[in-house]
Amino acid sequence: MKKYETIVIFKSDVTKEHISLVAKKLEKIMKDKPGQFLKKDDWGIKKFAYPVNGYGEGRYVFWYFENEPVVLKEIDKSLRFDESILRYSTLLTVDQLEGTELTNKKTMRTRGGKRVHVDYKEPLTVTKYLTERGKIVPRRVSGVDARTQRRISQAVKRARQFALLSFTDGMYVSNEKSA
Repeated sequence: MKKYETIVIFKSDVTKEHISLVAKKLEKIMKDKPGQFLKKDDWGIKKFAYPVNGYGEGRYVFWYFENEPVVLKEIDKSLRFDESILRYSTLLTVDQLEGTELTNKKTMRTRGGKRVHVDYKEPLTVTKYLTERGKIVPRRVSGVDARTQRRISQAVKRARQFALLSFTDGMYVSNEKSA
């Protein structure tokens, strides 16, 4: 069995009852057959780095579970046609990709031996590896090894996919005019 994480972005005006209904349906699918549900985390309403389907904010809900890959089709089927969901994605966790423990999944080393913390769910840590124009800092400048650079670029791309980071700027800048 493999470990997965699913992130769902709901519209900000969706009721908690509807979110709990979708959550129960997903958790039932995640517990199906030999799998087990490990963790659910509601991040609350967050402002997007860029507009998503005309919305400026949404409610982020995160699930962490262990199951067989055939369950992913059922999860996709249950989330695809729900109109209250702006975006969703199920990803193989980093510890499955690297074969390490979950506690070490976010920590990698630089060429000098110091540890680097990278996680797409924490955009402030990812922005350390972006230029002021939003480009990923090259490896020769950041001083990390090749594997860590791949993890950094993967984290930046995932954070952009979930509207946690802007494509052009490092962080969200409000369009409201100051008085």
